[in-house]
Amino acid sequence: MALGAEVGGPLISVIIPTWKEDESTLRPCLTSLFAQSLPKSLYEVIIVNYSPREDQGLKRLTEEFRERGLRVKLVTINEEGIGKARNLGVRASSRSVKYLVFIGADDRLSKGLLEATLRLYVSNPYLVAIRYRVRPVIKRLKGFKWALVRLLEEVNMNLLPMLLINLFKRYYLPGWLFSCRRRAFETVGGFSEDCNVGEDTELGLKLGRCRIIGVKGDEPVLSKDDEGVRPLVAFVSGRYWGEVGSKGLWLGVMGCLACYVTYW
Repeated sequence: MALGAEVGGPLISVIIPTWKEDESTLRPCLTSLFAQSLPKSLYEVIIVNYSPREDQGLKRLTEEFRERGLRVKLVTINEEGIGKARNLGVRASSRSVKYLVFIGADDRLSKGLLEATLRLYVSNPYLVAIRYRVRPVIKRLKGFKWALVRLLEEVNMNLLPMLLINLFKRYYLPGWLFSCRRRAFETVGGFSEDCNVGEDTELGLKLGRCRIIGVKGDEPVLSKDDEGVRPLVAFVSGRYWGEVGSKGLWLGVMGCLACYVTYW
């Protein structure tokens, strides 16, 4: 399929859960999405605000980018839980969407990420999920502390996921920046809504238990049975595909431990 071909709606939905993030946090994220090289007719943005309060600033920001030509929708849920918020974002996406990209409100994507994502999925029907190399943005730290946090997060966010996915063929999808096929996501039941930590890692494990029993068009036919071909998950390296907000030294270490404990 040519990237400029006419389709019946967007093919990619970018899901952004927000929890008390304000307009100034989300604006750089939406700016990076607005600047994507992929035609705007081929992707949409779903913002899910799961904060306990309604944010008028998010409404104004959403309307601003919609008027500029970005397909963007704001959904509000009065329940806590990032798993619930992400699942709601998927349900709110257009029916034409085939691929889901999950990012944070403080992330910024490289200009070609969505176009590269579409090309990768279209070229390989056995590929069900992608994890991207990311650059942590570290604020309020300098000198040795900055270097230490930068090293730890490079190992945590990039080196270990790359080894687990590409070398050891593990289905490890920590949620800083990853994507998956919508059909695969729905086959495994989406994110767990019972916990606020590790729902992304659990999704990767569920995808790993699926099998591909055929290909229909450019989409795999998945089954939860043991028979069939194992689906592929790829770590896309070679460059930084996005920037993600750093949580600092101790929150970064705790997040790392939570991800790996959940996985193993």
